[in-house]
Amino acid sequence: MFRPSHKSAYFGVDICAWCCLLKFNHIHECCSLVLFQLLGTVLESTTDVDGLHAKLDRKRSVEQHNEGTQAEFEQCFTSNIEGMKQSLQSFTEGQLELNQQIRHNLGKTERCQYTGLLT
Repeated sequence: MFRPSHKSAYFGVDICAWCCLLKFNHIHECCSLVLFQLLGTVLESTTDVDGLHAKLDRKRSVEQHNEGTQAEFEQCFTSNIEGMKQSLQSFTEGQLELNQQIRHNLGKTERCQYTGLLT
């Protein structure tokens, strides 16, 4: 098959080869642009993933702190409740003792009043 040769008068280069070279250059520029866009996306994604991991680390740290604080609170709360139970028991025993003393003293007073009336 015969192909006519298209030579440029100025450069002595085949026009088809020149067009192919221009297309290749254009494709190379487009691919480079897409490559840089993809590289930017990868870097941004990497930054996002690093930020996510940092956030998860902070969350774990806060949860561990909260668990420790909750255990400490529970221990203090239980200790305080036991202290209140003991205080309430002591108060109740004291009130019972006082009540018995009052009854005993009232009984003496009543006997004294009755005996004083009789004499």
